[in-house]
Amino acid sequence: MLNDEMADLISDVEYDLRDRTRKILREVDKTYDEADPAIGWDKFEQWLEDNLNEAATTNFAWLMERAEWVAAKVAKNFPVYREDLIPGSVLPDDLLEPASKLEKPKIEPFSLPQKLFTGLRGSYGGVLMFGLVTSLAGMPLINVISLGAGALFGGKSILDESDQRLKRRQAAAKAAAQRHVDDFFMKFSKDVRDSGRHIQRSLRNHFSTLAEELQETLLESARSAKRAVQDDQTERERRMREGRKELDKLITLYKRVQTLGGPAMELTA
Repeated sequence: MLNDEMADLISDVEYDLRDRTRKILREVDKTYDEADPAIGWDKFEQWLEDNLNEAATTNFAWLMERAEWVAAKVAKNFPVYREDLIPGSVLPDDLLEPASKLEKPKIEPFSLPQKLFTGLRGSYGGVLMFGLVTSLAGMPLINVISLGAGALFGGKSILDESDQRLKRRQAAAKAAAQRHVDDFFMKFSKDVRDSGRHIQRSLRNHFSTLAEELQETLLESARSAKRAVQDDQTERERRMREGRKELDKLITLYKRVQTLGGPAMELTA
């Protein structure tokens, strides 16, 4: 029973931990579908650590509650249930170790010179294209229309580059969070399995000791009962021997009386 219950317990606890970490990752994806990791990364890091710590604490508390339930279930199968059949602490305090820190992803800055360069690169195509078109109408290559188109193309290039850099930052943040959560899951799930095995060994040793004590008590009771039966039989045999001796004495006395009574009866006659 202990082996079966602990196997189910470890499986359930590991699944619960995986489910909690997946929910955290879904929140991370939802957050960085729109948010910029370059803004408020420290708050996100603290939020992620708090949620992982909460998941670990809740998961480990559930492990201990289920372990106590398993211990109580096994203890109730003993012939005489007592409170001291359930062991006290079965887990050392230093078994769980803290997980590693979240690594900050590489966030590409989009500085003002880079924006100017991107804008000039985009505006060049706009000025050239519209300048060639307007030159057919007799206007110079650089005119108001071509300059306006260049400004429009340059602004769009800056916006496109900003959007691409934002998506790269978001993808890097999601990947960093994914790695950190995976590392956390691997580390803590191993700690949970080690804790479960430690609890199982502790409960096994505890209940094995109790079973051996109970077996010794039963054997001693059986030996006492056997000695009592043997003593009773010995006493009965002793009384039977004494009874036979008394009977033999009575028979001998009766024969002597019969022997002495025969001549006396003849004289009387």
